[in-house]
Amino acid sequence: MQVEIVQFPRTPIAALPYRGPADGENAAARTFVAWRIQNHLAPDKHRTYGIHYDFTDPHLNVGPNVQTHEMITDVYLPLR
Repeated sequence: MQVEIVQFPRTPIAALPYRGPADGENAAARTFVAWRIQNHLAPDKHRTYGIHYDFTDPHLNVGPNVQTHEMITDVYLPLR
């Protein structure tokens, strides 16, 4: 698992791509929060959030044509 910190104006954001079914997103987010604690990074006032997309269509992550192994969720963690 590789975490990348992306700098947005005034708020650094750590980003983690998660691949797999939606029911694994919470575990990915918990792992991400553990990474933040382990690296002594303070959370921002905003919560962790995710953006969904898939390999075949970057605008679609739902529907009958999306296989669970094709699903991608980018999990973002705002930092202080």
